Amino acid sequence: MNSMGFIKDFWLTGFTSIVITIIAFLNNVMVTRYLGPEGRGKYSIISYIILFIALILGEGVRRLNTITIGRDEKSFFALTKFNFKFLLLIIIFLLLLNIFGYDHLVHFLKLDKTLFGLTLLISLLFIIWQLFQAVFLGFSNIPKYNLLQVSTIGIFLLLNLSGIYFFKIGLYEIVINQLIASLTTMIFGLILIREYYGRNASSSDKSLAKNFPLIFKSTVSATLIYVILKSDIFIINYYLDFYNAGIYSIGIICSDLFQKIPTVIGTLVLSRTVSSTSADNSIKISKLVRVTIIFNLILIVILIVFGSEIIVLLFKNQFISSFKIILLLIPALFVFGPGAILYSYYMGKGFPNFILLVNAFAAVLSISLNIIMVPKFGISAAALICSGTYLLWSSTLILHFKFETRIPFKEILIFQKNDLAYILNSFKR
Repeated sequence: MNSMGFIKDFWLTGFTSIVITIIAFLNNVMVTRYLGPEGRGKYSIISYIILFIALILGEGVRRLNTITIGRDEKSFFALTKFNFKFLLLIIIFLLLLNIFGYDHLVHFLKLDKTLFGLTLLISLLFIIWQLFQAVFLGFSNIPKYNLLQVSTIGIFLLLNLSGIYFFKIGLYEIVINQLIASLTTMIFGLILIREYYGRNASSSDKSLAKNFPLIFKSTVSATLIYVILKSDIFIINYYLDFYNAGIYSIGIICSDLFQKIPTVIGTLVLSRTVSSTSADNSIKISKLVRVTIIFNLILIVILIVFGSEIIVLLFKNQFISSFKIILLLIPALFVFGPGAILYSYYMGKGFPNFILLVNAFAAVLSISLNIIMVPKFGISAAALICSGTYLLWSSTLILHFKFETRIPFKEILIFQKNDLAYILNSFKR
């Protein structure tokens, strides 16, 4: 991928990210206003279970597909056979979990068996359509990669919009809508991926086998990141209740607005660093970090000045206490973007061992402090712990990047006048 192609893909995916973020936020607003704090808390737990299962079972194989195809497109045939076998194992595992695992998890998750079963099924479909995404990213087919994201969230929004305002549906029907959206997107992805069948076919699995270590490293790293980002809401739900989880989740929704941009940037960084580890690439990453910091600062100021009015306007007075959580999460919102970009940069370089160590330390620290502090001090403690953990995690990655590349701190953290012109000019070329 040349420089101009990278910039064009960056802007295409950036625009798509804005569309997805707006659609997802509208859906969250609508569902939250309708369900209230307790219903919102239960819906959040379901959503985060789906994310956790998709990470721990699907993250490694997604990275394997993207990186293997990116390096050797002829490996697609061997990957297809591997993916099919891998998905069969996932299906068997989820079936066993539904049959034998529910009784052991019910006291922690506090979900009934129907919701638990639906959650597992959605997780499976989620893994499959994201696997299609990984293939499209490996072939550098960014339009189709983005199309699947827009498809699932768009369908989910339309189903919820019609169901809530015309049929007065409840939480169960909203979860079923997510199931329908995921199933539709999976079928859509299966149709789109047909163009690669029979092309670049090769039964060789040599390029596939040499990338197997990525499955382990990527899965472990993704699981640890999940613990850092999302374990607090499970602890809140376990020690407190769905109501407090719902109030806290509004702070998470706002933080997600800050995480979307670096996540999208990080995806493109991954595809870029698969084939490039040059000093020039490091300079580009430092530019992205600086731009993200400025973007976050602007949004943080908006949140501080207008945050309480925005919450009441969007989520009603019953969620006004979420504003305190947002204020406590501001340090996390500021530092997560740079950390996420550098994390994706190192993913593209094959997951150096120090990444796993940093993630493991931050995860253990986060979950330990939450278990100790949340029962005594509630959701405010969880927000402070989240901010502290994010600050430690991101600072460690920035320090490592600085000493590895020998790029001065001011070129990593301080916005420069030529940054915006660089991006705009690259897009025009």
